[in-house]
Amino acid sequence: HYFCLSADNKNAISCETVGTFLIQGIGCKPDMQRAIKYFEHGSELKSALCKYQLSIIYSIDDRNKSLRYLKESADLGFLPAQQDYIKFLLYTEKNDKEAEKYLRLAANQNDAESCINLSDLLKRSNNAIKKREAFLLLKKAANLWNSDAMLRLGKIIGGQKDLSYGIDVKTDTNLAMKYLKNAADQGKNAEAF
Repeated sequence: HYFCLSADNKNAISCETVGTFLIQGIGCKPDMQRAIKYFEHGSELKSALCKYQLSIIYSIDDRNKSLRYLKESADLGFLPAQQDYIKFLLYTEKNDKEAEKYLRLAANQNDAESCINLSDLLKRSNNAIKKREAFLLLKKAANLWNSDAMLRLGKIIGGQKDLSYGIDVKTDTNLAMKYLKNAADQGKNAEAF
């Protein structure tokens, strides 16, 4: 009751809570239409979570509305929305330029998967500065404990040449072993051993 009053008085967090309660039937019967009403109200109040929930709800029967809410949520900095919108841009729209923008936003939130995906995107460019940035993003992803990044970085630092980054990396066997061991500890097959 109090959450509803708060939501009705333009509290975005209460809109998120009431909408979630209504979808899941917490303390009430599930009511999708009322949940949508509260999520839409929260969306008007710039709630990234409400916009994201609406994108999920509308993904079933209104793709355009779903994508609009997903993009709005991503623009508000909601990491799960950014991750989903990046996948849409990369794999459905094939729009690398727009994907780069959202990958940067997510990477700036220390999302390791976005760091490694942005690294892969940038290293394909013909721009030496972007290639150097790609290597730094690979290193950032490794330092965020992404096992794929640790494995790749360990191999490069260990002496395996990877010209796709456009830089010459100084071999450091001890550091390479650290990254490879950490990757192996996470179950990544470090065939470089």
